[in-house]
Amino acid sequence: MEVQLKELIDKIKSDGVNVAESKSAEILKNAEAKSQEIIEKAKKEAAQIVA
Repeated sequence: MEVQLKELIDKIKSDGVNVAESKSAEILKNAEAKSQEIIEKAKKEAAQIVA
């Protein structure tokens, strides 16, 4: 019984970590895409100011 409980707890922890890693990868991907958008917009605005 004690071994089964430990295995269950380990599985729950493992599943939680996997979900968190997946979510963090998605957040990072979105942040990188957004930062590229901001950089491109800033470059266009800078070009208009200089021109």
